[in-house]
Amino acid sequence: MIETAHRLGVKVASHCVNPETISMLVAAGVDTLEHGTRMSEDNLSLLAQTNTVWNPTFAAYFSHQYPGSRPWDSLRGIFKKAVEMGVLIGTGGDTVKKASLN
Repeated sequence: MIETAHRLGVKVASHCVNPETISMLVAAGVDTLEHGTRMSEDNLSLLAQTNTVWNPTFAAYFSHQYPGSRPWDSLRGIFKKAVEMGVLIGTGGDTVKKASLN
């Protein structure tokens, strides 16, 4: 799927938290990784080496009243380490305001 998308000029985003899955997806060539609340230092190193963009989606955890939760606290620590390691970081929130179609 990733190869086909790239052949057609389409970027591939992946939504993932599991360290093993993150490694597999980055090795397969995804362009961005969303979430990553359980990323390891090895994952961060791989992101930096491949210039894969990480979108930590802080807004998703903050706007859903999760500050103080394990994912929120985990993301804060991972973010600091990612900056230190030179990981490319994007923005995005995975948040959508409900809209009326009427």
